[in-house]
Amino acid sequence: MVLENYESKTLWLLSPLILVNEILLTVYSMIDGWLLAKIKSYGYLFRNLELIRSKRKAVQQTRVVRDKDLITKFSYKLSFAERDNMVIRKIINPIYRIYNSVLIRLL
Repeated sequence: MVLENYESKTLWLLSPLILVNEILLTVYSMIDGWLLAKIKSYGYLFRNLELIRSKRKAVQQTRVVRDKDLITKFSYKLSFAERDNMVIRKIINPIYRIYNSVLIRLL
């Protein structure tokens, strides 16, 4: 899970992308009919914050690979298999690629 595996600095730097993804996924879930499942997933996160924190602590203590090494392997392309969305293809994905190059420099 993202919240457990990455350093705090990386999470802060990724937070704008995570927020945009969550907004887009929430809109997509409304269109596709699984908004209730999306809301339940947020409930799971909030109900299990302590578990996530303890797992995060354990993971962070045993890490051997730097976030920068992992981030370079990321795919900065958002896609919805069932829908070819021009806004995502022409605007969001290019912004994500630019953000990726900045993120790597900041780590």
